[in-house]
Amino acid sequence: MTYYFAKRENVLELETLKKFVETEKVVFLLDGLDELAPEHREAVVNAFGSLRNRYGGNKIVFSSRPHGLTGAAVDKFGKNHVKILPLNMLQVETFIQKWFRHVFSRSSAIGAKTARAMISDIKDHPATKRLIDNPLMLTAICILYHDGKELPGQRAELYKKFVNNLLHRRFENPEKVHEFLITLALRMHETGVKGVDRVFAVEVLQQVYEKQAGETDKEYRRRLEGSFDDMESKCGLLRFENGQYVFWHLTFQEFLTAVYMVDNHMDYARTIESFWDDDRYKEVIELYIGYLSIENKKWANRIVENIISVDEQAPFHRWLLASRSLIDIHKQRRDPAVLQNAKARLLAVTSADIAPSIRAEAGEILGWLGDTRDLTEFVPVTEGTYQLSTGIATLKPFWIGKYPVTNSWFEEFIDSGGYTDAKYWNPEGRKWLNHTRATKPSLWDERKWKCPNSPVVGVSWYEADAFTRWLTAALDDGYLYRLPDEREWEAAAAGPTGRKYPWGDEWNDNSCNTSQSRIEKTSSVGIFRNGATPEGICDLAGNVWECTRTDYHSQRILDDFAFEGRVQRLLEERKVEEYISELHEENRQLPVLRGGSWFDIRDDARCADRAGNNPDDRSLDIGFRCARTKG
Repeated sequence: MTYYFAKRENVLELETLKKFVETEKVVFLLDGLDELAPEHREAVVNAFGSLRNRYGGNKIVFSSRPHGLTGAAVDKFGKNHVKILPLNMLQVETFIQKWFRHVFSRSSAIGAKTARAMISDIKDHPATKRLIDNPLMLTAICILYHDGKELPGQRAELYKKFVNNLLHRRFENPEKVHEFLITLALRMHETGVKGVDRVFAVEVLQQVYEKQAGETDKEYRRRLEGSFDDMESKCGLLRFENGQYVFWHLTFQEFLTAVYMVDNHMDYARTIESFWDDDRYKEVIELYIGYLSIENKKWANRIVENIISVDEQAPFHRWLLASRSLIDIHKQRRDPAVLQNAKARLLAVTSADIAPSIRAEAGEILGWLGDTRDLTEFVPVTEGTYQLSTGIATLKPFWIGKYPVTNSWFEEFIDSGGYTDAKYWNPEGRKWLNHTRATKPSLWDERKWKCPNSPVVGVSWYEADAFTRWLTAALDDGYLYRLPDEREWEAAAAGPTGRKYPWGDEWNDNSCNTSQSRIEKTSSVGIFRNGATPEGICDLAGNVWECTRTDYHSQRILDDFAFEGRVQRLLEERKVEEYISELHEENRQLPVLRGGSWFDIRDDARCADRAGNNPDDRSLDIGFRCARTKG
């Protein structure tokens, strides 16, 4: 400590520190134990071990990657060894808020606004989730965002900037380090391993650093080992785990492999020709095409075009992989003709007799590339007498949405000020809005639930109702848009003949998205064409429960449902038993839900099945579709 203090300025005097130590109320935080040479590491640990023995009230915390916890560290402190967990999303948000608060210390408002924008950007970029679970990586992402005011929209560009940012800030010769990392990644991927020992890594380093004139083999080896130790400890992309060195995430290994392949070959299509049917290279191919498109969009698009232009049979592995690779090409660098052909192939996949999971994958890719179908279409339901589960009903003609309301359609409501304009909200809805201060669906920032052509979820009955009122005003086409009542909904689903399921009386696992499909989330609307009604209405079974205007207990049609802040607070405070007890009261107004969801069993997808739900619930399996009548 005397040596340390002698080399530093603007710190406590050593004598002052001694007085603190003697009070036995000091916490020593020693970061990076693994970065010390082994002999120095032992000396430091032994010294602080002696300090603890003499002044037992003081606390000593070492942080280290696992390979630094050997020898004296284990002997003296091993019983108090804990593993630092990855940051969770709440911790990530707190970190970002504090980071920008510090950077913009002279303007807290700018710092807070920038932090909010970055957090929203991160939630909308699935690739960033692999970069934010430790402080080093998260700091690099914060710097990227601070410099560019946005995260790159292209995954390969994001990784490229992230890696370059790390290396250029931590090494005098970052290009050499980069060359080593891409070579190491390639060798690891070629051999099918996720971890290598030090000998393997040093052998790879021989391809980067040549032996110098007059240097002995022993000296050369020692120089390589020293260079590797320096790179490994500083680069932030490798970690030591179970006796081997691995990349922090497999995606880093896959990205750097792709970089090596692009940078060291000229025949870009032939370079990956033999990998299209190898699942281990799926991510490598996507990142390869994305990385290639940054500098050579012509070749990147040509590779995709070559794959989708060849006919393929189920399970359409190459079509799907090539089309997904287009997502990794920036929108402005995609060839329009190639994009159009890819969308046509994806629609063909959703129409094929294949497993639901493959349909869902094709639909999701289509959603992110830009679904060209009219997802706002309405289908007429004829007037007449219908034999329904709730009794015989005579209905006037109306129209119902061909699909549930999608995220892309609901986004128009948000962007048009739907949450801020009171005229779209009924009195009880305004109470709910004032209580929650909502500005978007509860799951809006989670990409898993936000595919543009999937049903919007995380919306309450009040939000669904406000959307229909906005739609009436926005279209101003002579129709009144609203939620259907449950008689209308069942008439559209079961038809005049009273079908058991929208498509007929026999169950078919490949006709809708329920728990049997094993998709395990919402799916793009309309991809189960054999599950549509004869009239062409889609997704009336499964995918999401759909809100109606009918009260569950009284079966009356209501224009508004009572909001109780007290019950809402039970939900917010996670007092589940009390909340459910309140819902069971028969005088409580509960909108009827119909159709079942991705989470539920096939019995819930029957046309006759009904459920009641609190109007303020914003679950991940509840959505809605619109009905309309002449105004």
